Amino acid sequence: MYSSLRAFDKLTALPTRHDFMKDLKSIDAHDKHACTLINIQIDDFDDISEYFGMDVSNEIIFQVANFLKNSLPTRSAKLYRFEMDKFMIFVSSRTSLIDIDNYTKDLIQAIRRKSFLALGNLYSISTSVGVARGRTNLFRRSYLALNDAKSRESSYVIYNHKSNIEEKFLKNIQMHQIIKDAIENDKIVAFFQPIANTKTKRIEKYEALIRIRNDDGTYKSPVEFLDIAKKVKLYTKLTKKMVSLAISRIEFTRKPVTINITMDDIENLSISRYIYNSVLKSDLGKFITFELVESEEIKSFIKVSNFIKKLKILGCKFAIDDFGSGYSNFENILKLDFDYIKIDGSLIKNIDKSYQNELFVKTIVNMAKELNIQTIAEYVYNKSVYKKINELGIDFVQGNYIGKARGFIA
Repeated sequence: MYSSLRAFDKLTALPTRHDFMKDLKSIDAHDKHACTLINIQIDDFDDISEYFGMDVSNEIIFQVANFLKNSLPTRSAKLYRFEMDKFMIFVSSRTSLIDIDNYTKDLIQAIRRKSFLALGNLYSISTSVGVARGRTNLFRRSYLALNDAKSRESSYVIYNHKSNIEEKFLKNIQMHQIIKDAIENDKIVAFFQPIANTKTKRIEKYEALIRIRNDDGTYKSPVEFLDIAKKVKLYTKLTKKMVSLAISRIEFTRKPVTINITMDDIENLSISRYIYNSVLKSDLGKFITFELVESEEIKSFIKVSNFIKKLKILGCKFAIDDFGSGYSNFENILKLDFDYIKIDGSLIKNIDKSYQNELFVKTIVNMAKELNIQTIAEYVYNKSVYKKINELGIDFVQGNYIGKARGFIA
């Protein structure tokens, strides 16, 4: 039963987070059957509020609440508005896992099919759901399941102690601390991988690659920490640090360096200003190439285009990275005036064995020549691949066959 003193949510008239936590603590320890907690979050709710306004988002919340009230899995199930875009369904009665699984699937589909009327317009939404069963740690486990569902882009996950969800999130927490420590204690370092000219056979420039230095002298590679850094809002600091390290190395060696940035970096005013001001102050633009990942969506074409134009005035060049890994938008290449196309390693690494890869790369190279854009092949790891790259007329090569990434420029 609900406790007698309740602070109901004004919008939905549902019990609140406070009431939910009280009810969760009141689970009868003598009962032996498992309880169920269903953690429901509306996807992209911040976007709904931003694009359509609070009146629309509030009306959608109100209607979702009513929909859930009429769609509970059992008569005794309790519904709460837990947060702005999140609801909890608590089932204290005995319910089979199969029934809960079927209920969750049906609920998600029903919400997806339904149109919610707000201020005269119809809106469609989707939800992510985390389910936990048992008598202890229900809230924590439902939260872990919900986050696991979102990270896997799955509609729902039922917590299973054998699935290592907790271990994965513990590692994420630990990596968050490692990144913070690296930023605060100067453990962010740049490695540099050589890029050779296929015609002159000489190393003409280097790509700056981020690393975190461990206390034992080893290093963490970007694949271990960059995704976490983006999620915990530390990515901006890492990007600024890499720009600073790369420029410092150029000042010392006067060797050209390529720096990786993302479309999001350009669209982030803090980072784009930092990059521009750093290049302007150093007066080393002619030594710098910025690489942008091809597969990333351009949210603001004008911002990206203006950024490239401003940096080109300072002497910088631009490369489109990982070209061919996803949808290759040729129109953007033409409009954004790239100097280099860097062909994705997935196409290069088997080019000596795959005619299909060879044909695709040949098409890219021919297109680039017509556009007066130079090409770079990454992941050149042996003599056979290197030979094929030369046959195709690619301008630059990069990979362990040319040289491994090191903490200095040779």
